[in-house]
Amino acid sequence: MKKYDAQLHRLAILTALVTFVLVFVGGVVTGTDSGLSVPDWPTTFGYNMFLYPLSKTVSGFFIQC
Repeated sequence: MKKYDAQLHRLAILTALVTFVLVFVGGVVTGTDSGLSVPDWPTTFGYNMFLYPLSKTVSGFFIQC
């Protein structure tokens, strides 16, 4: 029988917390209907999604994490 491994326990706790955060953020995106705010993803209205100018954002367009 293996002894208690503190590092493995910390890793398991960290994994559980990160998973909870991902599930929570997914629920927020689904609950606010912002999951498909950019209909032509992975481009953003013809722009590269990482280079989209923020000055061109329109009402109803949500920036997602």
